[in-house]
Amino acid sequence: MTLQGNAALVDGQSHWLGPRGAAVLRALAERPGRVLSRAELLRAAWPDATADEHAVEAAVGRLRASLGPHAALIRTVPKRGYRLAAP
Repeated sequence: MTLQGNAALVDGQSHWLGPRGAAVLRALAERPGRVLSRAELLRAAWPDATADEHAVEAAVGRLRASLGPHAALIRTVPKRGYRLAAP
């Protein structure tokens, strides 16, 4: 997987993520396999904005929808956050 601006290239397919989705995926990709809390993702994707953890959940949902068949790369870790699985 390669991030290019606000899009991700996965298995030769480009997926538009939008700025928040790209920021969330970038944060996860910089720490593969590590669980990032909603608060950590909030700081990564909304550094200057007022948002809450529900915004992270919504962004992850949109990110998964954008990734289509690759949505399973974003794993939910109950009560802890999210992590990027190895493709």
